[in-house]
Amino acid sequence: MRAYARAGKPRPDGQSGATLLEVVMAMAVLAIVLGGIYGVFVLAAKRAEQAQARARVQQEIRVAIDHMARELREASRDPAAVQFYNTACTGCAIGFRTARDAAGTFVVETNNMLPTYGQPQWQGVVYIYRDGAMLKRHADYSTTAVAGSPVTAPSTDPVVLSNVQEVEFRPTGNTIRLRLVALQRNELTAIQTDIEPENP
Repeated sequence: MRAYARAGKPRPDGQSGATLLEVVMAMAVLAIVLGGIYGVFVLAAKRAEQAQARARVQQEIRVAIDHMARELREASRDPAAVQFYNTACTGCAIGFRTARDAAGTFVVETNNMLPTYGQPQWQGVVYIYRDGAMLKRHADYSTTAVAGSPVTAPSTDPVVLSNVQEVEFRPTGNTIRLRLVALQRNELTAIQTDIEPENP
């Protein structure tokens, strides 16, 4: 009776409880509230997925840059040992001497009687270049002379990073500026770093 006293009309049969209209109204309000909560949840999940995708893309680019930066830090400071190529794109390729052999071992002079003891022993030349939307790495262990023009590399060269929109290698004083822009999962990400070669 109390419930109907609030509404202003007592039930004629003397029974207490909710009418069908009240139940339908309560369900409608509950559906609106639950729909709002669901919408917020879906939006939050979508934003979290986008943030994870962006973080994955940035991580892929960072790994590629870290790998290239390590090789460039190990390169020679000698200007004749590093070549910047301006091919179809501007500054999109670089060649440099490497002291790593084909197995990936960094080779130094071990004979302490020689004046070059502890210094890198150049094993070959590494070329990092853009091939369409891919950044590739080519190693030539038959010479330590960096080619004056870009090499024609085989299509079997390993891919360092895919979906590359821009890549730039630029000399800036004693350092090499490396800038990458990649598009992955509709996310455009740019990362830039300056690398200083450490070897004579």
